[in-house]
Amino acid sequence: FLVYLTLANITFISAQSRFRVAEKHYDKMRYANAVEAYEDAFKYTAPTSEALLELADSYYKIGDMKNAERVYRNY
Repeated sequence: FLVYLTLANITFISAQSRFRVAEKHYDKMRYANAVEAYEDAFKYTAPTSEALLELADSYYKIGDMKNAERVYRNY
């Protein structure tokens, strides 16, 4: 049980750090990098509404309208 809690905590911390990396890319207008980082972070934990919005905006700003629309619908 303790091992499970430790692994869950590590996964949560890893996901949070991945979100921070994605947010930094987004804030610095590196939208393609933000897309990759957000999609990676979403593999480990459910996205927040803010993260979904920034992912959708990032797709939009790199001209990927299909994925922008997909993510905006989930927002």
